[in-house]
Amino acid sequence: MDNAPLEMLPNLAAGLFIRCKNTGVAALRPTEDGFESITNEAFAGTVRLQARGLLHLGLQPGQRVLLMAANSVEWAMLDFAILAAGGVMVPIYPTSSPQNIQHVLQDSDCVFCFLDGQVELQQMPSCEAWGIPVNHFYLRKPVDGLHSWSDLAELGRKIPDADLGQRMAQIQRQDMATIVYTSGTTGEPKGVVFSHGNILSNIVGVVPFAVTLQPRQRVLSFLPLSHVFERVLDHFAAYLFGLEVAYAEQSETVLRDIPRARPHLLIAVPRVFQLLYHRLQKDVKEHPGLLGAFLQHQLDFSAVESPTLLNRIAYWLLATRLRQELGGRLQFFVSGGAPLPGEITRFFLRLGLPILEGYGMTEAAAVIAANPRVAIHPGSVGKILPNLECRIADDHEILVKGPSIMREYWNNPAATIV
Repeated sequence: MDNAPLEMLPNLAAGLFIRCKNTGVAALRPTEDGFESITNEAFAGTVRLQARGLLHLGLQPGQRVLLMAANSVEWAMLDFAILAAGGVMVPIYPTSSPQNIQHVLQDSDCVFCFLDGQVELQQMPSCEAWGIPVNHFYLRKPVDGLHSWSDLAELGRKIPDADLGQRMAQIQRQDMATIVYTSGTTGEPKGVVFSHGNILSNIVGVVPFAVTLQPRQRVLSFLPLSHVFERVLDHFAAYLFGLEVAYAEQSETVLRDIPRARPHLLIAVPRVFQLLYHRLQKDVKEHPGLLGAFLQHQLDFSAVESPTLLNRIAYWLLATRLRQELGGRLQFFVSGGAPLPGEITRFFLRLGLPILEGYGMTEAAAVIAANPRVAIHPGSVGKILPNLECRIADDHEILVKGPSIMREYWNNPAATIV
């Protein structure tokens, strides 16, 4: 899907259903020995049934729905289902504290609550403490006396698909899609309101930085989907671009899941690349024999100058091994969330596995700037997205304006900058 259709889409769910008209794989669910593929048809079919289930339950346009669960194919489907039904999805981390949960529930006034299972349910002292009717609770892992996520799709069979079409026809780009709460490190968490258009505009802005990606290529999702960075890039953008989205079983299994998933793109935070960088240093240092001696002599992990022919051979040998460990198809990485040391960027660039470092913030629907793959500058966050305006204020604050910037802070007009 190119820029023109993205800019014409009325809402995010419409983009998903257009993508899913094609044959192929939408997502991959982790299993004991690999991944199970979910076709575009099956993915879209479940989303439509769940959205119709929400209509059956009486969800009205603009009403908020809480989703508190770990990354999964089911999380992705439910997110699109809520949006297709005209709801506003409110994601929070499965590890959120009772105080944070209570604040989000009271501030957002959610009418439905979708949880992963018993562990998340018990984050609050009782069902009543959530402030949501018991019959509006749905758990991915069933618990006696409460509905399961699969029940929602069954309810959807009672509603004609035409009813969903009528609801979706009402959803426009300017309508609310989601409220994402900040971490609250500088005070009480604030609800950042994004419209469908805000998120679609950010995706349009990152297209020039992902020109080498093609439909049916694959990403591996393992950063929390409750965070706007992962949700916009590895979720909304990936599905609308026609990529296959594989889900790591959990964050602790990522190194096992990467070679199984064989991704073309991996989005992570600097800590992941630092760990990989230091692991490679250790492996080279401990490599036995003549090859080990050659690599130790020719590889300078912190070099700035251009490598010699022997240096390039050593980098090629190391890169070949690393590519195989990462599944054999990886084209590039994306890093965000914190600064990445320039020496790490330079090292992976020499390996032929570039890291596209960027900069963003929650209020900007994730991305403000990024390094183009054809012009990576180590130690820099790259260029401002083409559909944004940016300037540095006298007090050195970064000021950004554009169609992907949030609509407002929910219930907090005093904090909203107009």
